[in-house]
Amino acid sequence: MSLGAPRWRVAALVLALEAPGCHRSEPGGDSTPIVAASSTPGPRAATLDARAAVPADPDLLEFRRLFALSEPGESFISDNVVSNETSLLQPAQQLTAVRGGAYIGVGPEQNYTYIALSRPALAILLDLRRDNALLHLLYKVLFDGATSRLELLCLLLGRPYDSTLEPEPKAHADTVLAALETVARDRTWFDRQHGLLQQRLQSYGLGLSSADIERIDHIHELFFLRQLEIRFELHKSSGRMYPSLRSLLVLRTPSGQGTFLDSEDSFRFVQTLHRRHRIVPCVGDVSEPRPLRTIAEALRRRALPLRTFYISNVEQYLIGQPSFAGWLDNLRQLPQDEQSILLRCYLDQGQPHPRQQPGRRTTTFAHRLGAFLRSTKKRPPRSYFDLATQDALLVRSGTVSSH
Repeated sequence: MSLGAPRWRVAALVLALEAPGCHRSEPGGDSTPIVAASSTPGPRAATLDARAAVPADPDLLEFRRLFALSEPGESFISDNVVSNETSLLQPAQQLTAVRGGAYIGVGPEQNYTYIALSRPALAILLDLRRDNALLHLLYKVLFDGATSRLELLCLLLGRPYDSTLEPEPKAHADTVLAALETVARDRTWFDRQHGLLQQRLQSYGLGLSSADIERIDHIHELFFLRQLEIRFELHKSSGRMYPSLRSLLVLRTPSGQGTFLDSEDSFRFVQTLHRRHRIVPCVGDVSEPRPLRTIAEALRRRALPLRTFYISNVEQYLIGQPSFAGWLDNLRQLPQDEQSILLRCYLDQGQPHPRQQPGRRTTTFAHRLGAFLRSTKKRPPRSYFDLATQDALLVRSGTVSSH
């Protein structure tokens, strides 16, 4: 989520929690799909069962507790319902080398790709806007209700789900999108499914305000209206065309690594985290003590080190400000090990990054967290470009160095 604002206050915190006492096990795939019974069986049967019970298990109780910490959030200069980083898969190898532990990240759907690659036991997503937390609540009920990648997209975009169109499990994202587009969007179907999604969301007992519900309605409506062409969008247009959701979902590396919808395995991993209430929206500021230190305590209770912190280009708006020192202090509080990395994105605003790939405006790279914290004590970065081009901090060839 590359930002274009003069300052950054992180306002949405999504915390994926593992069950107490089970932190050594990766999530499995034993959740029962939520599919409505229908008196008229067929490929377009009702998708969601609003009557499905949501048990008050420990993860859900923790989900509620952490969401209750949320602040109101702030307005922002853009609609960040979709990422604008076409370089998001550039560090795919490095992510697969740091699996397990906890994940923290900012922004919208690209986090699901990073979660699928790094396989954390706990995942955290952060953003300036409360809307980002509400976006991930929408994704949560979509993942809860979908039985497949195709059905997830149908629910997101309001296209009636037809099980006879399901591609083979080994199909990549482009094939799933091709199946999706054989069915036109349908306002009546969308409205009905959205109503059922709302009921399921309310069953989590989060105490959402009427304003929260209206914003979730608005976000889902944006997906229905703009479909796969929905994009990151500045409220005051700069004339620049950002990547569409379609183009982001089908990205793949030369070695074959793709997004969270590019493989059945990736989709199921993310879905399981959602279904086990391990992605929890909460509002805070990474430069203030409360949110990250609360997370640090939660990680220590579960003996989980932070493995990946996807901070995008947030530091661009912290460097040179008092808030940068607060950010560093909070980072030092997080439990970490020699594998811990910071995942950063650099946005070319007239000064290209040396590692920028042809046809990309963004560059994404992994830095070693420990090395970064040590280097800032010796010489704080003079600018974000200075920080982004420190090759000595890079994680190389899919491995993490401990020196």
